Amino acid sequence: MSGPQHGLIGEFDEPIRLPETEIDDETFDEEKKKARYTKTPEFKKLRTYIEGRILFYQGFMPDGRTVDATPVTAEDWRIANAVIRELRAILNDYDRASETVRNERR
Repeated sequence: MSGPQHGLIGEFDEPIRLPETEIDDETFDEEKKKARYTKTPEFKKLRTYIEGRILFYQGFMPDGRTVDATPVTAEDWRIANAVIRELRAILNDYDRASETVRNERR
């Protein structure tokens, strides 16, 4: 029997290539704009603010009650987690754009 026996990386004769995606020029230009914005003082202030809000929602409910001082319902957690996910998605989008531009060889 030839070929890999167990599907382990070391068993392959040729190195495994990671998938690559192609993006059009217009999309790449938008990514470059986002990447440039992440280097501005305004974005650094925005990042600090968003990270502060994430910390707030990890310790307080959306209506301002502390997590450990009052009974918390599953709905309260669901709302707080949804807000945290959205805030992280904003930061992740800009981080991904910076990484895309940094890794692109044009």
